[in-house]
Amino acid sequence: MRNPRSAASLPSAVVPWHERCGWPGTRFLVSCALFLFLWTIPGLHGVALGLNPVLRGVNDAGGEFIPLPLPEGHPLTFSSPRTLEYIAGKGLKLVRLPFAWEQMQPIPGGPLDPHSVAALRAYLEEADRHGLQVIPDLHNYARFNRVGSDGLLQTMVVGDPRFPSTFLADFWRRMAEAFRDAPAIYAWGLMNEPHDIVTRRWEEASQEAVTAIRETGDRRWILVPGSNWSAAHIWVMCHGYEAWIRDPLGRVAYEAHCYLNAAPSFGMSYAQELEQDPDLEDRAWRRLQVFADWCDFNGLPGFIGEFGSPADPGWLALFDRLLNEMDRHRLSGTAWALGEKWPLDYALSLHPDPVSGEDRPSMKVLLRHPGGRTLRVWEDFLRGYRLYYMRAVHQSRPLRESWRDLRREWSPRIKGLLRLGGLPGDSAGPAR
Repeated sequence: MRNPRSAASLPSAVVPWHERCGWPGTRFLVSCALFLFLWTIPGLHGVALGLNPVLRGVNDAGGEFIPLPLPEGHPLTFSSPRTLEYIAGKGLKLVRLPFAWEQMQPIPGGPLDPHSVAALRAYLEEADRHGLQVIPDLHNYARFNRVGSDGLLQTMVVGDPRFPSTFLADFWRRMAEAFRDAPAIYAWGLMNEPHDIVTRRWEEASQEAVTAIRETGDRRWILVPGSNWSAAHIWVMCHGYEAWIRDPLGRVAYEAHCYLNAAPSFGMSYAQELEQDPDLEDRAWRRLQVFADWCDFNGLPGFIGEFGSPADPGWLALFDRLLNEMDRHRLSGTAWALGEKWPLDYALSLHPDPVSGEDRPSMKVLLRHPGGRTLRVWEDFLRGYRLYYMRAVHQSRPLRESWRDLRREWSPRIKGLLRLGGLPGDSAGPAR
């Protein structure tokens, strides 16, 4: 007699599909397929990251060049439209535009200067006509300069008692409101190279500024620099392993700068630096790796706001290696620097030769790394696993530190007890 509960007596819709197919190993194969799919998720994530375009551009310096003390009514000026035409003609898409706080907002906490606002808006409209995106960059090193009541020039640092961080937040709130409908703005450059400021104080000030921008309803990207000149190679030394900005939109990138010289302003030739540092040729990846790993640890985008090279063939070769590393880590960036106000002999100038119009040697190297979608499927697939591994290591750091502290505290005690011949309460005494 047939069992009324047998699979044969049940409607086909009730019988599990793997039993209907009549293959006993189907469940095993499905489990294996699901297991393999889960194991490929990190690699697929890496491939997806490779689809994100890498932006390359230049700094168009000059708006931050101001005489101090600043004469009353001194206009804020930028490069002429022909510079933007040159940038766009080279296929670059991004411009970091430095400007001076003292000109944009002559009195801290006061209204923005209408002439400076008009000058920046005109630049943005011209950039938009050339298909360029712009990062307005507050180029003040976490400082504000003004003439005091005694007639002497005063330099005030953000976060000091006489210049609280609320001034920086107020400035960016006014900027976000004044340029709410302005075209071509890719991101706000919160501050250029804060230095000689307590790191914790800078972290709190930058968080206040981000919050002030978001309270206006602004949804653009915000670039947050690190303290200590935003140097990429000492980023972890300054800020530790944790990101400090909390942005409800998740549209914050951290900005580092990466120059390859040891002496200020490339004061030594490549041969001189090589003589002092035999590992100079590895400096590009060593300096950039610290910042790139930090961004990967935190799962956040990084941006190299400044990097550059003089025309020395040795430095140019190292500059090319740096750009290769930026490509490998998918780091967007803007090279230093174009600008019509630079002297002709400025070592890091990217501005074309004023007589022949020929590109500078460093610009030729930059143009070999134009960015865009740098998808390399196999490399990106493996990179995804590396990212997941690094984040796992990062997330487990507090647990490992706690375990290390416990070992440090209890190891001497346990060793001492063992030397006595047993734990408290043991019946056996020490050996005689």
